Amino acid sequence: AEWPDAKLRAVCLHEMAHHSRHDGAWQWLGWLTASVWWWNPLAWLALRQLTAEAELSADESALSQHIAATDYAQVLVEIAAGGDLGTPAAGVAMLGHSGIQNRVKALLYGAGQHGVFGRKTKLALMVTAVAG
Repeated sequence: AEWPDAKLRAVCLHEMAHHSRHDGAWQWLGWLTASVWWWNPLAWLALRQLTAEAELSADESALSQHIAATDYAQVLVEIAAGGDLGTPAAGVAMLGHSGIQNRVKALLYGAGQHGVFGRKTKLALMVTAVAG
């Protein structure tokens, strides 16, 4: 099954935002920190927040490229539903249904500007990692 151009563009813009923000490296550091501090629930909470902020920031970056929020939300819902066999549902499963729901709400209600929170979360993660 082939994706429509608009859906493919939305997904590529989202993933390119992760790449340009170095989210993979931050996620790796988050997992390392949570593994070292495995007994501390705050480490796992910080990791979950880091992941959620990365997704929201990538969503906002994709929207800044002239994609309608409603269209983008529809793409998220379609991917989360896993309606076709060509959908990489495992990538969406990272945040679970509540994560998708929160992202769609943020898109449709204009939560906006999560980039600032993303930086604060990264700073908190670095302080936690160094303190260990």
